[in-house]
Amino acid sequence: MASDSPANCPRIHGGKARCSKSTFSTIQQQKQQHQHKINIVTWNVTSLTGKEMELAEEAQKYKLDILGISSTKRKGKGSLILNNGWQLYYSGVDSTIYAQAGVAILIHPRLIDSILEWKPINERVALLRLQLKKTTITVIQIYAPNNEADYPEFLDIVATTMENVPVSDSILLIGDFNAHVGNDSQTWNGIIGPNGDKDLNNQGRLLLDFCAISGLSIMNTFFKHKDIHKYTWYKTGGQTTQRSLIDFIITSDNIKRTVMDVRVKRGAELSTDHHLVICVLQLASNAPKQTAKPKKLFRIKWEALTDAEISQKFAKMVGQGYSQLPLNEGDMESEWLLFRKTIIDAAAETCGLKRIGLVNGQKKTAWWTEEIRKIINKKKTAYRNWLQQQTSENWHNYKQIRDNAKKMVREAKAKSWENFGHQMESNYHTATKVFWQTIRRLHKGGLKQTRSVKDANGELITKEENILKRWKEYFAELYNPSSGHNNNVNEKVSGGSNDITMAEVASAIKSLKSGKAAGIDEIRPEMLKTLNDDGIRWLTRICGIVWRTGKAPTDWQTGIVIPIFKKGDQRECSNYRGITLLSLPGKVFARVLERRCRQIVEPQLQENQCGFRAGRSTIDQIFTLQQIIEKSWEFAKPVYSLFIDLGKAYDRIPRDLLWN
Repeated sequence: MASDSPANCPRIHGGKARCSKSTFSTIQQQKQQHQHKINIVTWNVTSLTGKEMELAEEAQKYKLDILGISSTKRKGKGSLILNNGWQLYYSGVDSTIYAQAGVAILIHPRLIDSILEWKPINERVALLRLQLKKTTITVIQIYAPNNEADYPEFLDIVATTMENVPVSDSILLIGDFNAHVGNDSQTWNGIIGPNGDKDLNNQGRLLLDFCAISGLSIMNTFFKHKDIHKYTWYKTGGQTTQRSLIDFIITSDNIKRTVMDVRVKRGAELSTDHHLVICVLQLASNAPKQTAKPKKLFRIKWEALTDAEISQKFAKMVGQGYSQLPLNEGDMESEWLLFRKTIIDAAAETCGLKRIGLVNGQKKTAWWTEEIRKIINKKKTAYRNWLQQQTSENWHNYKQIRDNAKKMVREAKAKSWENFGHQMESNYHTATKVFWQTIRRLHKGGLKQTRSVKDANGELITKEENILKRWKEYFAELYNPSSGHNNNVNEKVSGGSNDITMAEVASAIKSLKSGKAAGIDEIRPEMLKTLNDDGIRWLTRICGIVWRTGKAPTDWQTGIVIPIFKKGDQRECSNYRGITLLSLPGKVFARVLERRCRQIVEPQLQENQCGFRAGRSTIDQIFTLQQIIEKSWEFAKPVYSLFIDLGKAYDRIPRDLLWN
């Protein structure tokens, strides 16, 4: 803040900037209430390429909450995680177009659960909505064109974006507007204050008209600061020779009263000719929860089982566990838990563990080494030295270190990509599943995420606990539909009562596809396929207990449901397809039962029934239909085709009726 004195305390009343002793007292009283400050920033970074990690560190250093970014020159639309869990949402040109413009919004980890909507408009406009207790904030990050002829069209896009924002939302329109709005606060009363720059151009007039029509205020101009804390852009050749105020924080009427200060932070450095502009909001609500320390997550390096020596050692350890079992079978659950523990312990010891997710709270980035970090810090030190003494010598020293840092980052990234290429080549030969997963991820690009869903009545839910409850409610309703049919089936078919054999279990294990995800027990298909005879006997023993008792282990009955987005509104649960990850040993048992059932059911099926039957692929059915149409056409016979697509049909089948 510039000052807490009444003389420097701006307060907006009815579109006018006023200040009085009573206003100052009101602010002092508000400080005693349950309020917290939110630091919202805009910054033109003149290309974000290679600066992502550095940006997150600057955001953490200055205790920022929301950072709007202009001129990212990043292609595509999506999001990614940076250091310490910071989330970057970006919007740029299509990947086929030369990189230009680009906007993004960086969010503090503690605010991620507050996100209602992320909406990338184009490479110059993007929108992010957040629910901060009582206040819903819409942050619109922009990057205006330099060309005056393109400015009206740009403002039309911004206006259309604002029209779709709920009326109750508080709007912050931030970014590099490439406009000079002057300081005529009498003519533009309530829209600008008296503390702006005197320069005014045609883009500035268009922006002022737009703000007047939209009920917006350019908050930079209401706070009195030194010039070094006011001007957002500079051009230097050893000493500052030219400067402008073109990066603005613009707010709607319903939130400008909460703006405590807007000023430049000169110390922030990112190899750009723009300064960071910070806006401090004081909201009357409880502060967001502090970010919990990231958990250390590990996974077993199951791909190492492709090594013959490791696989033999793993199978031997599991076999030794089987040899120590008592002859008499124990409780089903305890037998299963011992088998699961032996499998996991043997895999962890022989294959080793791999850390996943955040490392020490930071995203693992191969090229962000200690050497790169040191040169970046050296660059920032040189920049601060130039700020303190703006001499030609200090400027050239900073420029030299900056160029050297840029070169080192470029070389480090190139080396990282080279190593990545070698790893991909290795995965292609030794871990095909990992190879194609990586290819799909690179092709897909950043994920478009949403942190909110709609309940059954269409109301938005933002709290993580309530979101999980909604998903549980949705899938419970989907998988357990109410039916008017009588599901009681009296007829029983005998399928034999022979115990499950080792050959059946071995055949079922062999049919498992490698690379498939594990269930809640973390046992992967590669682990089961590596088992020797003793390991298969052990699993056969467990399957036999389940077969005779009719009770399955809890792990076999528990599935992890993963919602996969299809299309439409990301906040609608019905626009997702649920993929359930089940226990693979449980799948082995189910495969044995399925094969026994098929022997009974197969002879009773009609010849034209082709679904889920061996040797009757979709291609065969298309060929058959083609033949019918061609023959009918030849003999001038009509063909009547009926195609029925039942919504979520397989999820809603009354399973008991399948036996009728």
